[in-house]
Amino acid sequence: GGVAIHLVLGAAAFDQLWLVRERGFDRAEIAQITGYIGVSAGVLGNLFGGIGSDWFTEKFKLGRPMFLFWIILIIFPLGIAGRLVAPDSIVFWIAIILGFFQLGTLYGPIFSTVQELAPVKIRATVVAFFILNLNLVGMFVGTTGAGILLDILIGMGIEEPYTKTLLFFTVLSG
Repeated sequence: GGVAIHLVLGAAAFDQLWLVRERGFDRAEIAQITGYIGVSAGVLGNLFGGIGSDWFTEKFKLGRPMFLFWIILIIFPLGIAGRLVAPDSIVFWIAIILGFFQLGTLYGPIFSTVQELAPVKIRATVVAFFILNLNLVGMFVGTTGAGILLDILIGMGIEEPYTKTLLFFTVLSG
């Protein structure tokens, strides 16, 4: 699941181009705005993911993967909507904020789950292998796949190729 989520993170390498070319933002301005949102929402997501998954696990006697399931289920539809609505819509900005928040939320529970499931003697190796897969499979396939899909869609003259590509990878990750 963590690797699948990183598919959209890899594809997000094209978010700035999407925001500029298809949503009409000034390059420098939107980079700064999304930077501020990313740091703020990401840090809040990290805290929420750690504290929330600990509380959820204790309160409901369910594992952290179930906590992640609910987070993704709740935020996923807004992520889809954010790719489709106009940038002057409140849904667009909520989706941007929640996208960074969700990403931050996932790390604590995902790494805790991997560590809880790994045998003590090889825990560090399992975590290292997991990180390798996040980057090698999730990020590489996401970035490379999105780039290839973009080239194909642009070559075919498809309207809004960035929107369609990022929407595809958002759905694939979900």
